[in-house]
Amino acid sequence: MLELSYQYSWQFSRALEIGGMKMKLKIYSLMVTLVMTLIVPRSAVLADDAAHGSAFEGEVTATGQLVHVNGDEAKFDEYGDTRDGMYGSADLKYDNNRYFLRMKAEDMFYDTQRYSLVGGMWGKFKYDMFYNEIPHNLTFGAKTFLSPAGGSSLHLKDDPDNVSTWSSFDYKTERKTLGAGISLDFLKPFFFNISAQTEKKEGIKPTSYGDLSGSGVVIELPEPIDYRTDTFRIEAGYSKKPFFASLSYDYSKFNNDNQALDFYDVSLSGPNSVTLPPDNHYYKLAFKGAIFLPYNSKLSLNAGTSRTESHAEGNNLLALDDFDGRVDTKNIDVVLTSNPISSVDGKIFYKYYDRENKSEGDGDHLGFITNKFGGQLGFRLPAHFRLTLGYTNRHTRYEDRYDAIKTTDDIYSADLAWSGLDFATFRIGYERLHRSSHRSGTDAVADFDTIWRFDVAPADRDIVKASVDLFLVDNLSVSLGYKYKKTDYEDRSLSFANRALGLRNYKSDQFFVDASYAFGKVARVYGYFDYEKIRSLQYGFSSSDPTDWRLTQKEKNYDYSIGADFFIIPKKLTVKAQYDYVRSDGSADFSYLDMATPAGSDINNWGNYREKALSIRAKYDMTKSIGLTAGYLYQQFNLNDAQFSGYSYRPAPTAYLTGAYKDQSYQANVLFVSVSYKF
Repeated sequence: MLELSYQYSWQFSRALEIGGMKMKLKIYSLMVTLVMTLIVPRSAVLADDAAHGSAFEGEVTATGQLVHVNGDEAKFDEYGDTRDGMYGSADLKYDNNRYFLRMKAEDMFYDTQRYSLVGGMWGKFKYDMFYNEIPHNLTFGAKTFLSPAGGSSLHLKDDPDNVSTWSSFDYKTERKTLGAGISLDFLKPFFFNISAQTEKKEGIKPTSYGDLSGSGVVIELPEPIDYRTDTFRIEAGYSKKPFFASLSYDYSKFNNDNQALDFYDVSLSGPNSVTLPPDNHYYKLAFKGAIFLPYNSKLSLNAGTSRTESHAEGNNLLALDDFDGRVDTKNIDVVLTSNPISSVDGKIFYKYYDRENKSEGDGDHLGFITNKFGGQLGFRLPAHFRLTLGYTNRHTRYEDRYDAIKTTDDIYSADLAWSGLDFATFRIGYERLHRSSHRSGTDAVADFDTIWRFDVAPADRDIVKASVDLFLVDNLSVSLGYKYKKTDYEDRSLSFANRALGLRNYKSDQFFVDASYAFGKVARVYGYFDYEKIRSLQYGFSSSDPTDWRLTQKEKNYDYSIGADFFIIPKKLTVKAQYDYVRSDGSADFSYLDMATPAGSDINNWGNYREKALSIRAKYDMTKSIGLTAGYLYQQFNLNDAQFSGYSYRPAPTAYLTGAYKDQSYQANVLFVSVSYKF
């Protein structure tokens, strides 16, 4: 087994060297190999194989596909890599009574490739390594008059007023993550875990610069992404009833090779700059403990402290000095659960969270302290009823906020379930939140003293949920549910003339049904339908005009799917077909409160889109070892959004856009055939 494990970890290392992370992976590979060499002597493994027998099995698959996309390829493949070609996957296992090893590889040779290696000795130790790639495609064929796109210093290359001369580039990023870990359990009841990973993210995403108070220029810019995040975790503990205890340490370091994006500002006819995410590092020290008590009870404790620090270098163009940021947090969570008798169970809890912003300089530090306590009781009642009651109190005190110095939330909940029928279960629940918010008149800011941001605004929220699970006949199951939610964010002590600004109310209704039916061993049909309606209202003000404005938004979402599995030849030939449809319709009504409604304020296509997908696949097991799968996928996406209608790279004389997220509609057809071999 040692030779096999070493061979796989070496091959894994070689494969990842191509991805540009060979040094890290070699360290992990050597670490795993060293541990295995020290803990699992080769002679012991071979002797164990001879004495107890072993099993080596797996499956390898090769897939070829043809893809045709008409429209926005980036939207179709937003988080994928679907293109003409061939890719493979493998799942290999080695196992006996003492040792285990598993290697998985998926989407090999594509930008979504994933690899993992897990092995160890049952009850003694376990190691794992992994490598993942995830693309994020935003927009292909974007345009800019600046160069080089993806660089940290953008110079004037093309005529800003002549879009036809602008250069093309792609908005996309790629994330690569490599990690490894090992767990040691051979000193039971003590345990020890250690893991580390590194993540690299590269590419280009859109950002913007705006000087609305001066020249009025707005420029969309290609922001370079060159991030690296290294994380490390170590944990040690003890686990044997009635005690559990663990102490852990987490460390993370984020590095951005570009602290600023310098660019040519057409309004200045010279250089300008925008800041980018600064380097930072984070650590957390945490303790978790639990003790099992009489009467089927358990007391749990979770406590920790963490610190995040960042450093941003000064920027001469923006007249910014060096900045050092620091945020400290502390948390304590205590939970007691108990089930003393079969008809009663419950829990009580207390949670403390302190976020202290110790960053240098003046300004809003936005620190806060939260104390939260509550409980829950569950009762098994006669006639197959179950009642659950709960209460939570959350008190938060804020630092450096102009809209609130403290809030208090009272949350009440009740749930009732009945299972008195063999073929049905009924549930209904209600939750009520009441939030009071307090502000200091001396801390109020001129022109902002009536603003409540929704997270601290006085609020009353009601949630009602109901569901039914039906099993009317054999092979048929149906679930239905409804959820109503309404939140009013309002300070009723203020007159209408001094009304609180911001989000005022939010209301949603949601209904769903899910069903499946099996026709014996011949076929199975299934489907679901989900509907949601959302309404919201908010008030605001114009910085250039003393008038207030009102925005009413409505949104309707539909989502349904229907599918069938046909077992044409049982355990031999299966055909699957499925159709999915998603639809969203939104509208926005914008008006000034003391003026006539401006033209074009009623928007009937606010984030409207349609998405359809049809998939058909057939799987034929030629033998116990060889399987053949063929399939077809059709996908269509149509976006009808007011903000992209009649899109222009120059919507105003002082506006310069790049085409980010424009023309997202597409139609795609995918044909694929795969062959798998099991051994």
